[in-house]
Amino acid sequence: MFAFCYNKAPMPVTKPTTNFCSECGRSHQEQSKGARFADRLKTIGKGMTGLVSILFYIFILSFFLGGGGLFGGHQSAPSEKLYGSGEDKVAVIDIQGVILEEQPDDPLGLAGGGGTSARGLMKTLEEVKVDKTVKAVVLRVNSPGGAVTASEEIYQNILRFKAETNLPVIISMGDLAASGGYYISVAGDEIIADSTTLTGSIGAIIQSVNFSKLAANYGVEGVTIRSGKNKDLLNPFEETNPEHVAILQTIVDEARGQFVERILTGRTNINREALESLADGRVLSGRQAFEVGLVDKIGSFDDAISVAKDKAGISEATVEVYGQQGLLDSILGAVSTRFSLSSQLGIASLSVLPHGPAYLYLR
Repeated sequence: MFAFCYNKAPMPVTKPTTNFCSECGRSHQEQSKGARFADRLKTIGKGMTGLVSILFYIFILSFFLGGGGLFGGHQSAPSEKLYGSGEDKVAVIDIQGVILEEQPDDPLGLAGGGGTSARGLMKTLEEVKVDKTVKAVVLRVNSPGGAVTASEEIYQNILRFKAETNLPVIISMGDLAASGGYYISVAGDEIIADSTTLTGSIGAIIQSVNFSKLAANYGVEGVTIRSGKNKDLLNPFEETNPEHVAILQTIVDEARGQFVERILTGRTNINREALESLADGRVLSGRQAFEVGLVDKIGSFDDAISVAKDKAGISEATVEVYGQQGLLDSILGAVSTRFSLSSQLGIASLSVLPHGPAYLYLR
């Protein structure tokens, strides 16, 4: 049985109490905890409403201004007109930063953003391919190179694009087009470099860090369970093993040999003997590269556009950039780069560098 009491006194209604403030000479009411919590919820709600409004306006601007929508990459339309006029177009594609197979996930912005992925460039080339008003392509290369496989994939994608479209592809080198940046450039029909461009750096590299002595000093011991003596090449917790180094050296030499063959295929004006003497990893200025036959002409980006129009047989053209990010991607990328760990420390982030052999110029 349950007993209920019907004689309970009603619960008192809590009213805000009024206190006199000695500082301002006015009376204030103290709110209950529930009232204060309700006010906070209202404030949060207003903030969320403002954020949604901002995102909505960004979406509207992105939709009307172009750039592939809010998050980019879903339209074949060019994202930015640079200059010129006419129905014919010269498509410009930027190849910036470290070359990778795909962009690493970096939600916190620790890597600093930037870079070119083989898949991303392939997608951009496909977008250019379906635009029949494009009569020539200029690849603006500003890269220290990157992963061996990704560089080869980009090289092959450029050759395939040329074969399928019969469009001239001109390389315009920026500040840096070295190692893998030069590797992909030899797939173009003509290479234009500024006199101050840094290029060359023909060769491959594998880097590792050994802290076995440091670990020993602090009593740190690495434990490795391996199926064979060469399963843990360059184990950072053990002293460098010459046998491991010899194995990796064969891989680096093989990658270098492929680099040399790609140059000889694309640059018929340079012989093997001359190229072998240059393929020791040295970096060259644009003018030095021109003198030894690694580039065709000293000139600016505008000069590369002129060469592209001449190759295409057109006198006037609208110059437009393809493969731009969406508006929100650009905003988030800029914020990520501005406040990234690597930007604050002034160093290249190891998280975006290739883990295997690389066509990479390190400075």
